[in-house]
Parts: sequence; C-alpha cells; structure tokens
Amino acid sequence: MRLHPKQLVASALCSLMLLASSPAWAFSSARAVAHQPPDAAVAPAPAPPEPPVAAPVPAARVAPRSAVELPKLVAENRARAEAENRSLPPNDLRYDTIQFADRAALETFATAWAFSSEERLRIVHIGDSHVQAGWSTAVLRDRMRAIHGDGGYGLVFPYSTATPYAPERLVTKHGGDWNRVTAIHNGLSFPLGLVGMSSRATAATDWATIDFGRSFSAPNSASANWTKVTSFCREGPGNLDLSLDWGSGPVVVPLAAGRPGRLGVQRAELAPTRSLLRIAPVGADPGSLECEGFSIESSQPGGVIVDAVGVGGAQFRSFLRAEYLVEQLGEISPDLVILDLGTNDYLYENRIEPALESEIRALIGRVRRAKPSASILLTTVQDLEYKRKAVTQGDAFVELIQRIAASEGCAVWDWFHLSGGQGTLQAWREAGLARPDMIHLTKEGYERKGAALADALTEVIAWMEQHPEGSRLLGAGAMRLP
Repeated sequence: MRLHPKQLVASALCSLMLLASSPAWAFSSARAVAHQPPDAAVAPAPAPPEPPVAAPVPAARVAPRSAVELPKLVAENRARAEAENRSLPPNDLRYDTIQFADRAALETFATAWAFSSEERLRIVHIGDSHVQAGWSTAVLRDRMRAIHGDGGYGLVFPYSTATPYAPERLVTKHGGDWNRVTAIHNGLSFPLGLVGMSSRATAATDWATIDFGRSFSAPNSASANWTKVTSFCREGPGNLDLSLDWGSGPVVVPLAAGRPGRLGVQRAELAPTRSLLRIAPVGADPGSLECEGFSIESSQPGGVIVDAVGVGGAQFRSFLRAEYLVEQLGEISPDLVILDLGTNDYLYENRIEPALESEIRALIGRVRRAKPSASILLTTVQDLEYKRKAVTQGDAFVELIQRIAASEGCAVWDWFHLSGGQGTLQAWREAGLARPDMIHLTKEGYERKGAALADALTEVIAWMEQHPEGSRLLGAGAMRLP
C-alpha cells in the first residue's frame, strides 16, 4: 500500500518523537555496539586489592587462680611420706616421681588440672584386683577432691551380680537370676563395657542395689549434687526398660525402643536422698536388662572424678575383650587414663611372654581411639612372690613399660622401684602392709600406694609449671632424683 505524502511526514515525526523519549542507557548501549572496533579494547588494570583483614587472635586462656599452693602442698606431701617411710626403709622415695620422654604425654592432664574449677577433670584408673579392691583409688579420689572439688562418684556397677566383692566404700546386693561375664572370661556370651563386667537380668522381678555408704560422707564429697546419672545398658527390642530409684521415686530409662543390639547411653536426672541406689528392669517378660555400668556425676561445674575400673585376675589383653570399651571411654572423655596392670601377665610363669608388648600397645591404641588427646600413665608392679618363690621379672617389666611409654608418648610411674624393688615385699609383710599370699597388699598398704600416686601426680604438675619445656627422660639412671 502506498502512503500519502502527509502520512510519510507524520510517520517520520512519530519516529523522531519515540527516539527522543527513549532512556539514556538505550542510546549508550547502541553507540557502544556501533562504534566497537574489530579488536576488543584492553580492559583497564584492576584496582590493587585491599590488604587482607587479619583474623582476630583469640585471647589466651588464663587458668583461674587455684586455692591450693602446689609448691607448698608438694613439700607437705614429701614431709608426710618421709615420716611414714621411717617404718619401712626399702620404700625408696627417690622414685616417687612421674617420668616422660615428651611432656606432651601429660599436657591434656595438666591443662585439665589448671581449669578444674570450670571444667570437669576426669581420671580413669584401670587395673586388676589391686584396683578392684578400691582402697588405693579411694585415697587417690579423696586427695584429688581436696584440691579440685567433687565432680561426682564416677563409674559404678552392681558388682554383686558379677563378682564376690565391690570396691572400698560400696556395698552391692541383688535378687533374682542375673547372668554375668567379666574380662577374665575367654568365651563371652554377651558384650563387655569399660568396667570389664557385664550382667544381664532375665526377669522383670530381678533387682540390684548399690549402697554408696561411706562414699556419701567421704572427705570433700558433695553427694547431694550427684544428680546426673548416665546408664550404659544394651538397648533395642527384647530389652526391658531400666528403673533407677535413689530415694525420690523411680525414674524410668527407656531401652526397648532404642537401636537394636547397640549399647544404649541414656542420661537421667535423679535426686539422691539416701545412700542406696536401686536398679531394676521394667516391662513384660520375656525380656532382659543387660547392664554395663553407670556414671554418677555432679550437677555442679568443675571438680574431679576418679573412676576405679578393676577386675580381679585381669591382664592387659583382658580389656581388649571389652567390645564397648572405646565407645564408653569416649563417652566419659577422661583427661588421664592410668593403666595399672601387669601382675597377672607374668606372675604365674615368672616370664614375660613375647605377645605382652603388642597387647599393651593395643590397649593404648584403644584408649587413643576413644580420646586421641587423653594423657596415659603406665605403672609398674610391686615385688611379688608366687607359691613361696620369688617372681624375678619386675625389672624386666619396668624396662618394657619404659620402652613402650617412650615410643607411644605415655608417662610412667615406677611403683616397682618406689616400693623397694626386688626382694622387698617381705619387709612390707612384716610391717603389716602386705598379705600372706605375697601378691596383694593390706588395706593400709594399698592406702599408701594411693597416697604415693596422688603425691606423684601433684608433684609432676608442679614440676611442669616450673619447667615450661623439657622432659623427664625414662630409664633406670634417669629415674633417680638428686
């Protein structure tokens, strides 16, 4: 269609008006495209980058000032030990020190010690019948509480369901038909936990009690604050629930609805109004309650927990049978683990088997899997006799422990030489500190051992504070103090 000349003029005017009303960016964009040269222009140099902002440096943690003056306490401990030692000359106090090839072996313990007024300090003492008796650990617990305060009782178990005796200051009883396994059994019908014992109630009418008795009134204890109870019991279908009653009425811990075939870690709040804790399964038969122990902790922050984990007759490899050891140890997260074993590893044959070294290293490895940063303290074994014959492997065991400690980054407390060394147990017996079997100590003898261990732990912390660098080399020559 041909347009009239007036229509052509009108169309041109409209086009000009549309262009004039278009936004400025449209014109700029059009010009940029129309006048761009064939080769792209070089982009201008970027502005120099601004200097990076330094990350804020966290303020160094400053440990609260302790109410206990360590140098003074160490001197008092030394004076007391020397006074007690006059009745037993073979006891060589020059060895009452903790040695390490690398101070990193005790750094976690030292840090937890410094901050114990704010965060829980936890020590786990693992051993055989010497530890299960509880006398040495009870003294260690009392002495540590006097410095750090009470963080709770720690690990406990209904011992009567699995063993004839409970640790010092505890009385346990039970009723019904409980099955049991311990770390010294080769064939285990069900799994073990950290305490080296496990019991299974088979009916809802079964029960057990733990009477803390003198633990409630022990020096520096604050049992009214022991309100946090962690139970370690197998969970899943087929398991009965758990009832805990500490005087304020039963608290039911659900287990049957948990994960099948797994160790249950359940927390409950209890109000202890009596020394007796009652444990019972809850539910309809058939069913069972499989118990691997409890952890009793204070509701207050800070303080110390000292756990006694002892199984009569245990060897290093015994605790390797504990399927839940890593999980349970990781749950309580200790700062220091004391491996106080060895008696039953060479007592009967008076020989250190080649496999012992790998077993010790394997147990150290289990502890490290549970908590890689945990400090580990290895001990040696007092002079022994078996069937009226001297056991002569004490020095060889000391050398083995020192070598393993140096390579594994552990510390050593040489109880063998501190207590006099080879041929001195008879003097302990004559002083009323060792039993006629020439293997075990009396209550007073174990209390001396616990006091000596507490002295050594206190002294090494004081030494580390005074020596920010350096180590205490392991070895027979280095063990003697000037």
